Amino acid sequence: MSAETQARIFEPFFQAPRGDGEPQTSRSGLGVGLTLARSLVEMHAGSIHAESDGPG
Repeated sequence: MSAETQARIFEPFFQAPRGDGEPQTSRSGLGVGLTLARSLVEMHAGSIHAESDGPG
């Protein structure tokens, strides 16, 4: 994933673009899953982050 996507991945309602750079016409999620996961983890004094080795 791009650095911009990685920086925004936990924002509410954020949906990453498709890997081929084309606009996403049918989205399968609402963009709340990772935000919710982060909130739950932080409630238990934990942390969560995203890493990427690059495209693909």
